[in-house]
Amino acid sequence: IIAVDEINGSGGIDGRRVELLIKDNEFDPDICRIKAEELVAAGIEGLIGPMSSDMTLASVEIFNEAGISMISPTASTPKLSDIDDFFLRVNPSDESEGIK
Repeated sequence: IIAVDEINGSGGIDGRRVELLIKDNEFDPDICRIKAEELVAAGIEGLIGPMSSDMTLASVEIFNEAGISMISPTASTPKLSDIDDFFLRVNPSDESEGIK
């Protein structure tokens, strides 16, 4: 929230204000898909989250099909390893970690 205030206080990004939208998926894949569709309908440009592999798997295709960039800070399932059009995982997969 502080970063959003700082960005907007400096004129935004390319003159556009940043708006923070928070949705609670209740760790339910069906609700997660509904919330993902709501975010797409709201016209978001990108998103950080969801915070689990299961919820990321439930919603990643919705965001990919809409062309919305998705950054996952915590999803680690190897099932996400080949999804790369609009998806970025910041941490290694469980499989990569297990090899070490």
